[in-house]
Amino acid sequence: MYEYARNIIINLFKSQSIARETAKILHDLSKTILNFSYHYRLS
Repeated sequence: MYEYARNIIINLFKSQSIARETAKILHDLSKTILNFSYHYRLS
């Protein structure tokens, strides 16, 4: 039972860090796309 609860907690932390990484990647990606479209419009 303890092992089961521990695995759930570990998976929770893992999925939270994965979510944070994904959010960071999406943020960087959207910034890149915005910069690209901005430069594209200017030229």
